Amino acid sequence: MPKITAYSGHQNVAMLGIGAYRPRRLVSNDEVCEVLDSTDEWIFERSGIRNRRWISGDESARSMAAAAAERAIRNAGVAKEKIGALILATNSWRTKIPHGG
Repeated sequence: MPKITAYSGHQNVAMLGIGAYRPRRLVSNDEVCEVLDSTDEWIFERSGIRNRRWISGDESARSMAAAAAERAIRNAGVAKEKIGALILATNSWRTKIPHGG
């Protein structure tokens, strides 16, 4: 069994750039309420939300991740061929929700 060893000192690991992407389309509570029996005020009072981002037809989890990665690399100021690893984190589903029947 491998032994876990604590290291100290320089480890050659650093977070050099952060990139993010949000869908282009902005959807208001009023627009949501066109198909939902609710009001902007009711939603806002309970959630604090007035608008949300909505993925458009030409955007996908993959295209948004790629855009965020490009921004992270640009923000890092490091040539792509010098990067050993890139960590991606998302809270997005791979498909649009709610799922169609």
